[in-house]
Amino acid sequence: MHEAKSGNLCVKITYQDRSIYTRWGYGGTSEFFVTTNPWAMERLERRLEQIGAVLPGIPFDVPVNVPGTFEIVKTKDGKYDRILSVKRTSEESPADEESVGFGDEPDTSFNFGFNAKPNSPGDIGF
Repeated sequence: MHEAKSGNLCVKITYQDRSIYTRWGYGGTSEFFVTTNPWAMERLERRLEQIGAVLPGIPFDVPVNVPGTFEIVKTKDGKYDRILSVKRTSEESPADEESVGFGDEPDTSFNFGFNAKPNSPGDIGF
């Protein structure tokens, strides 16, 4: 569930990719369905059928996770992405070891050369 800036209650569906940004709560592509709009609710029902999701009722208190792999066709609509179609390609999600940045903890071992040793007596190491 999501409350829009306008105050409307919406169902938010987020399709997460396998990037490290999605792991930390950024990224992915979302679409919103206003619960007070009959046309949006019809679209939501069709989308839920396409992705194989069942909601516990509207409104609901906890996020609903739908495992699987999906092919998403989207286009830019202003500064946002607009999802044109969704097709389920697999019932299972990719294995965690194949995913980028999907471990127990984010990798914080980046060095960027700041701990490099000096190459010559005139170089300064940090």
